Amino acid sequence: MSVSPSKSKSLSVKVLFNKIALLSTESKEQLSEFIKQEIFKDKNTFYQKIKEHARNSCPCCNSEKSIKNGVVRGVQRHKCKNCGKNYSDSTGQSIHWIHFKDKWFEYIEMLFNGKYQSCRDTASELKVNHKTTFRWRHKVLNGLNIALEEDFKGIIEMDDLHFSFSEKGRKGLSSPSKRGKEKGKKKPGDGELSVKVMATMDRVHSIKLDVSRIGRLKANDIKRTCMDKNIDLSSNILTSDKHPSIISFAKGIGIKHETFYAKNHCRAKVYHVNTINEKANRINNLINIRLKGVSTKYLQNYMNWFRMLELIKFTPMNYFNWSFTNSNAWFKWQEREIIYKDFLTDYSNIKYSNNVKFG
Repeated sequence: MSVSPSKSKSLSVKVLFNKIALLSTESKEQLSEFIKQEIFKDKNTFYQKIKEHARNSCPCCNSEKSIKNGVVRGVQRHKCKNCGKNYSDSTGQSIHWIHFKDKWFEYIEMLFNGKYQSCRDTASELKVNHKTTFRWRHKVLNGLNIALEEDFKGIIEMDDLHFSFSEKGRKGLSSPSKRGKEKGKKKPGDGELSVKVMATMDRVHSIKLDVSRIGRLKANDIKRTCMDKNIDLSSNILTSDKHPSIISFAKGIGIKHETFYAKNHCRAKVYHVNTINEKANRINNLINIRLKGVSTKYLQNYMNWFRMLELIKFTPMNYFNWSFTNSNAWFKWQEREIIYKDFLTDYSNIKYSNNVKFG
């Protein structure tokens, strides 16, 4: 009696599983690492992905006219015919010039597995330095705001979340108060060191979390960060408490706005911000408890991280593919200190200090 190839294959797999079950824990861990590397080779060849998502224009002048100019570390380089600058297929991507390329697939899986692992824990598993995983994390998270733009549907909830201004990680601080606590204040409130994150969510799955200002929130801050182009004035209804800046914003764009007194928590059992409040509790737990506070400089990146993990519950995404698509992530990482300085200058009363080092 002959056995079909498919049945024979399934039997051999079962035999293999039975043999794996007899292995020691240490051997199983080694086998797991081997299998991960093999999956990486089969499905996600690093250099192949770079070719798939290669730049088609010069990052300096946006010209599409170029000539090939050699290969460096397996990545094709180009010379722009217009400005003469050199660039590679990976220039601007979060993977530009990274080491340990064979660990990138595993890192991306760990970043978006929903566990919010610390840089040190991730580094320990990958057997790299924690500074490496810190850089990788923020190179990826830098570009998430642009990638996740979605239109709002139905009722839109809006509220501001408060975080204490923090310069965690910055060396040479003149006083401990610079780490986020205003003298005499237990909570951020509307003080000069209160960082406002504007939360805008519908009751389906669209969500935006934008670091808007340090200090008292203004209507222009909401308009600047909340991207009213994602709002349909004819079908969406905005609901919030009677925050004067939100009321002013709603009048400015002409959207129907239903308000309620904060002490009542809702009106007509429909108009409330319970969706935001539920997520705000988890964000607070992530930022202040799990991560033990984060630098204001990187707060937007952590908002992007939370937002991404909320959206992928409804929209499956190939994270590894996505990490190659953003052609501005590396540039934003390089300019992170300039972006931070401009934010403090334009949207706070805090004086930027350039005589200290910040990672």
